Amino acid sequence: MTITHVQFLTLPVADHARARDFYVGKLGFEALVDRRTPEGGHFVMVAPKGAKTGVVLTDQQVTGIGGGPRHFQLQTTDLDADVAALRAAGVEVAEPEE
Repeated sequence: MTITHVQFLTLPVADHARARDFYVGKLGFEALVDRRTPEGGHFVMVAPKGAKTGVVLTDQQVTGIGGGPRHFQLQTTDLDADVAALRAAGVEVAEPEE
């Protein structure tokens, strides 16, 4: 495998504005991406200054234990080989995007 680091993790939050204020205002993280989604939600990626890994805050409805969408994205130097190796190991991998 040629995975170099975790690029970001998605964290569903019940109160998007409050979560963003906490990470940016209290912890001093940078807001790397801040945009509306086609579904009408809000997508914000925050990270400590200079970090390789970010946290994506999503304001989608969180229900039940561990509810809400999860996303785990990795950085690699050989996408095709790593996707093939992960799938061969039985890992469900979404279709890669540029």
